[in-house]
Order: sequence, then structure tokens, then C-alpha cells
Amino acid sequence: MKLLIILLPSLFLTVNGCLRVRWTDKCSPTDPSTFLLAYSNDLDYSDVQGIYRGWGEQFSVSEIDYAVAATVRFDTKTKEDVVFHDSDTFGKSQIAAYAHMNEQQMDPSQRFDSSETGSDVLDTLEAFSMLTNIHFPYAYLSSSLKVSGTGKMVLSSITIPQQMRFLLGISVQSTVTPESFQNLTLSWSNSQFGTSGSFIRNRGELDQPWYYSSMNSFMDLNFLYNAAPSTYELTLDYSYSMEDTVLIRMYSDIPIDHWLPYQD
Repeated sequence: MKLLIILLPSLFLTVNGCLRVRWTDKCSPTDPSTFLLAYSNDLDYSDVQGIYRGWGEQFSVSEIDYAVAATVRFDTKTKEDVVFHDSDTFGKSQIAAYAHMNEQQMDPSQRFDSSETGSDVLDTLEAFSMLTNIHFPYAYLSSSLKVSGTGKMVLSSITIPQQMRFLLGISVQSTVTPESFQNLTLSWSNSQFGTSGSFIRNRGELDQPWYYSSMNSFMDLNFLYNAAPSTYELTLDYSYSMEDTVLIRMYSDIPIDHWLPYQD
């Protein structure tokens, strides 16, 4: 089992423990997994520390059975290998990973010479996409919306062909530091069954692990949880002090049969 969580500009990946440099003969979804934190060399190290402390605690009590923690930096002139911090328990492995990060931190000399050079995070994503048995691997909804002030948007409805689960990820702003975000509510409703639900977050809940938040992003595993086959209407209520962009992504455990609209 693997779980991909995108938290801009940092990236969490958890990959199956048997998909490692030293390959094993057999692999199944019940095998212990690896918790991998991939982070940009362009970040301030204090931000990476905060992310690892918060999300590491969440995954240490996850239902997924983790075997080892791993770390890697990207956005470096010389590409770096994933470091697996082997230990006899996952807790000790997390401690070793954190110590390694503290020792390594960021390397300014390895940053790209030009600010025009794009991030190589897609290389990390491409490598991840080549693995099998990814948890929530399929993009189901992708919306990048311009917002300003207080308002409400009616989003495109989504049709669910069968009962399925979703991972909701929202980056409340296009910048790492959320300056203008105040609050938002993403709601769903279904006229066929007369059901509805919502995901509500405000500025004070940002970067709080118990809200599954880091930097400018939130995550939720209960949005449209085990939704029945039907069409669902989506609306976004928001409040921002300046114009900005909110990025809404939904990933599913079952693929769709069409291309998602291009997001500029």
C-alpha cells in the first residue's frame, strides 16, 4: 500500500517497504510500508522541520503498518538518492531520519544557478508513478480557482460510477506563505439521496497537524467518504483579503475513463 500526499512545495510519499533498493522476491498490499519525506532544497529548513514533526506524528499512529522512514532532497544540481533509515522499530527509524535531516539541512551551493530553472519535483513524481499498488493513485477532480474577497462558486458536478473513496487535498493559496486566506467551505450535495456534507477550514487551523494541515495545505480522507454511485453538486464558499488562487484536488482509488481539464 502506498499513499501520495502533495503539499506544495513539499512532497510526502509512502511506498511499500518491499519496493526498495534491495528488492525482495514477493510484494503484497499487506507488507509494511516506507514513510518517505521528499523536500525541496529551496525551502527554509525550519519549514521542513515543522512538516516532519507534524505529519510524522500523524503517520506514526496510522492504520498503515510502517516499517521504516526515508528522506530525500530535490531541487539540487546533483540528484540525491533516497536514504532509508533502517532500525528495529519505526519510531527509532523516524528519530534517525529526523537526525539525518537536522545534520544535512539545506545546501545553498546545490541550489540552481538561475531562478528561471524549474523544480525537478516532477522527476520524483515520475519515479513514484512507476511503482505499483499506489493508494489513491487516480486524479478525479482538479480545479485551480481565482478567488478574491468573500464569495461563492458553483463548481462542476462530479459523477461517481460506483462506490469509492477519495483523498481531498486543498492548497489555499498559490504561495507557500498564506497571506490572504481567511476561510473556506467546500460543500457537496446530492438531490437523489437528499444528502450533503462539507469541508470547513479557517486561517487559524493552518499548519496544525490535528487538522491534517501543513504550511498552505489541508488534507481530508472523509470528504465524500464511500459515496454511493450518483451525481454530486459541489460549491465553494470563501473569504480572502486579496486575489489569489485556491487549488482543489481529489484523488480516488478507482480510475476515471476520461482526461481531466487542463489546469493553467
